[in-house]
Amino acid sequence: MNNTLKEQILEMKDEDLFLITYYAKKYREIITRKGKFDNKCRDWTTPKGSYCFCYHDLDAETMNPYRTATNPIRIEVL
Repeated sequence: MNNTLKEQILEMKDEDLFLITYYAKKYREIITRKGKFDNKCRDWTTPKGSYCFCYHDLDAETMNPYRTATNPIRIEVL
C-alpha cells in the first residue's frame, strides 16, 4: 500500500469527487471508477494487511452505490 494514497484519502472532504483505480476480483481486471467522498466512506486495514477503502461509486448501476476498493492503485481527486 502506497502511503501517499492513504494520505490522499484521509485528506478528502465531503463531496470531493475522485477517480479510483484498483483490481476488482469480480471482473478479474484493473478498473477505474468515479467516486464521491461522503460521511459513509471509511478506510481500514484487514488482519492480513490489505488496505480497504469504502466509497460512493458514481458509476454504480445498482441500488447500493457503495463499493470497497482493496489495495487501491491510484486516486485522482477531480
